[in-house]
Amino acid sequence: MTRSHDRLIMETPARPPTDAQPDPTRLQEQPRKPLDLAAPHAESSTAPGEKTRGGIGCGWLGLIILMGLVGLGGAGFLLVREIERRGLVERLETSFGHVSLLPQPRVAASEPGLKVQVYYIVGNQGLAARPRRLTRPAQGMERIHLIAREIQRPPQSGLLRSPFPPGTGIRAVYLYDGVVWVDLDGGFLEVEDASAQSERLTIYALVNSFMLNDPTLQGVRLMVEGRPVETAWGWLDLGSPLGPDLSLVMQ
Repeated sequence: MTRSHDRLIMETPARPPTDAQPDPTRLQEQPRKPLDLAAPHAESSTAPGEKTRGGIGCGWLGLIILMGLVGLGGAGFLLVREIERRGLVERLETSFGHVSLLPQPRVAASEPGLKVQVYYIVGNQGLAARPRRLTRPAQGMERIHLIAREIQRPPQSGLLRSPFPPGTGIRAVYLYDGVVWVDLDGGFLEVEDASAQSERLTIYALVNSFMLNDPTLQGVRLMVEGRPVETAWGWLDLGSPLGPDLSLVMQ
């Protein structure tokens, strides 16, 4: 009994006392961390590797709008070309120097009858209308022939000038889809001291004389020796039917 009790006492480990104090030699002073006075950074809610979707959405929207605008512009261009090809509108002339901001004189087209207005050139300034009387009442192609005959008559006043150079005139006239085709002599283009103003006055003396004496006409085209001309002396565009120019008419 005594030996067993002694062995039990020797094998039982000693428990440290509950009020044991820490060894001062094992304690080390921990370095103090400086206080971070900066505002804490907001944590990003986007997970690593995840792309932001807002920028991509705006980019696609801008691309779609741009493609829509380009499509509308192309459609408008094709529509204008189709309208011009079908002749629904007259082509704009390349020169706008004749355009006047002053009130235009009111020159009404004559009613189909015996009385017509023939236009002559006044100096190099404008056009003047002189009354003529047809030999008989006529309409359609017959009336156009009578007007062409009166246009070629020389003016009765020395202040007026015929639009035809000396020795030239009208070879023939044709009517097609409301447009009068006037075939002129080859010498019509052979003039001296041609200018933009003289070309305009000469051409519109003919155009006004036809258009303002027959309200059924749609325009006038010019030919020389049976061939359509794009211009007479290089300034006025004659590639499409011309209407009357009332800004050149003097009171």
